[in-house]
Amino acid sequence: MASKYLQKFPVPENFPEILHDFAREILRDQPEDILKYGYEYFKARDEGLDFDYQNKGKNIPPAASRKVEGKAGKTEALNKPSSRVSSAKETEQEAKKYVNDMIEKLSQDDEDENNEEEN
Repeated sequence: MASKYLQKFPVPENFPEILHDFAREILRDQPEDILKYGYEYFKARDEGLDFDYQNKGKNIPPAASRKVEGKAGKTEALNKPSSRVSSAKETEQEAKKYVNDMIEKLSQDDEDENNEEEN
């Protein structure tokens, strides 16, 4: 049953696009302080300037030191290619492979958990 206090607010026409662009830039730049970054990003947009974040990517750990923890608590190092310059197409392919690898690992963790529960 819906609450009588729940109001639906209209979403401004260009809000989804603005939010998508902002989220994309956060993921690209990996800012340490998202609020400050957001302030600077939207200030530049409001003034019609190109936003150039000075600390772009400095908070991203080197590929060899990144770890992923699965549901079963297993920590695994990611097998990422060396830090060579790659084309957008190569980067997209690497990202798709990474996502597929993570899905496969999570599926395997789920299967392992289900097998443990059955035994």
